Order: sequence, then structure tokens, then C-alpha cells
Amino acid sequence: MIRASTTRETYKHTTTGCALLSQALIASEDHVGDSFIASLKYLRRDPKYEREKPFSCLIDLTHVSGAEQTNIVSDSFDNIVIRDGRKHAPEFDLDKTGFELIDVGDHYPSSKFEDTEWLKQVYYPFIENLVIQRLGAKEARVFEHQLRYRHPGYGMPFTRGALHYDPPINQVHVDATQAAGLARFEKAWPKFSPDLLKERLRIINIWRPLVDAVKEWPLALCDFRSVDLEKDLRATDVITRNYIGESFAVHYSPDRLWYSILDQRYNEGWMIKILDTKPDAAHSVVHTAIDVGRSNQARKSCEIRLMVIG
Repeated sequence: MIRASTTRETYKHTTTGCALLSQALIASEDHVGDSFIASLKYLRRDPKYEREKPFSCLIDLTHVSGAEQTNIVSDSFDNIVIRDGRKHAPEFDLDKTGFELIDVGDHYPSSKFEDTEWLKQVYYPFIENLVIQRLGAKEARVFEHQLRYRHPGYGMPFTRGALHYDPPINQVHVDATQAAGLARFEKAWPKFSPDLLKERLRIINIWRPLVDAVKEWPLALCDFRSVDLEKDLRATDVITRNYIGESFAVHYSPDRLWYSILDQRYNEGWMIKILDTKPDAAHSVVHTAIDVGRSNQARKSCEIRLMVIG
């Protein structure tokens, strides 16, 4: 079993450092016409989380008397500045900000993405090659994909559209703790051996729209350097039928630098870090779907998650 250091040991930020970075970047830019305002949902800074770990159960427990679905309590914060990710794309660096805007092409029609076999036979290899070429990696393997859709019942627990679509997540979060990411890598990589621990291991998410332009619930991403890992993140259990994962819920801080793209086009994808064992590199991304109003064109998107060596 891989023994992972904690996130705090892997890459440390200080409150002062995050605030100074945010202030410096804001002061260096003219934001007129460069941003919009949104409300974001954060984990409440509640003393109970010093005594009990936050959790969320993705299994319907409404029929179980006394069962608690989650102990997560959220607060919405208004007037959060979201910067134009398309305009700032040249500044993004996977090892610094934790994400990049990439061209994922428009040669595959969106209707193909509902065909699981096509995804595995055609799109998985395409994305694996794209990541290897872009990162100069030795090897990349897709281990899962996820389709998301804002269905008509969005916002009501356990109400879904097509069974193979999950809804957008509108709670600020990090997909996995580093320990959970490493455990997933060990489990999913064929014939994993301890020798692989000598290599740089990464988990990457390639997020893309499945509509011509994202008109609602766009993805917003936070610059890794503006996150205080000591004070902002709270390890959270995520309980499913198949496993118990561990993600990070996120507390509010005014020092964050957020980016998103309104009308994100079909070929515009996000490359997002979930795990990185290189100590001095960004290893994860705080993110969320954001409410910019409903559209007649519901958001659809695809996430491809890969394990990367080298």
C-alpha cells in the first residue's frame, strides 16, 4: 500500500503568502471588462468539524430511519470576482496554477460521447496521446470517464436525467486528497509495483463541453497558488456503493483567484490536476460549477481522468 504524505507536507502555502500573491496579481491587471461576479457555495467554518469529519453519502438513505445523508453545511458568498479564463489562458501553467486551457478538437460529434464503447476504443486513446504529447510523459492511461448534465430536476436530491449522466457540482471542492489519489492510482494501474513510486505520478482530468457553447453552470477554477492549504481545505469522506473516497471541502477565503469561461466552446477543454507527486508542483485544483442563470441549452460536459507516469 502506498504511504502518502499529507497535503500540508507535500506543498505548503501560508495565509500571508496567498494574500500577497492575490493582491499583487490583482494590482497588476486592469479588470474592466475582464471579469464577472458570481455566488459560490463553501463549507461553513463550523467548530463541529474539529470534532467530526465532514462526509457525504451518495447512496439514497431517505428510507433509513435516522440515517444522515451528509453533515456538510454550506454558506453562499456573493460578489466573488471570476476572471476571464480565455483572456488569461497564456498565464496558466499546470505546475503553477494547476490547470491549463487546451484545444481538444471538434472532429468528434458530441452524440458519440453517449457510446461507452466508442469512448473506450476511440476517444480514450486520443486523450491519452494528447496528454503524453503535451506533458512529455512516458505513459498515460484513462481509468474512468464521467458525463455531466444539468437535467430538469437539477437541485433535487437523487433526481437525475439519463442514468449515465451526473449533475454539475455547485459546491466548491477538490476532487481528491493526495492520499486518496495515490490509493486510486495504485488500484487502477495494471500490475502496479513499488518501483513506480520512483517516478513522477499524476492524475489529470480533461474536462470538455458537449454543447456548442456553455450557457449555464460553467466550470470555475481557482489558482492553486492563492489557496491556503492549512486553513482552506477540509478532508471529507465521499461514500458510494463501491468505495469510500476522500475529497476536500473548501472554506471561504477572500484571497482566491478564480477563472472561468462564459460561452466556453466545444473545442475548449480544461486540463486539471488531481494528483501530482512532484513536491514543488501544484497538485490539485479547487473548483466548482457556478450559477450564471438558466438557459434553454442545458450544460453537458465530459470528464476523462487519466493516470500519468513521468
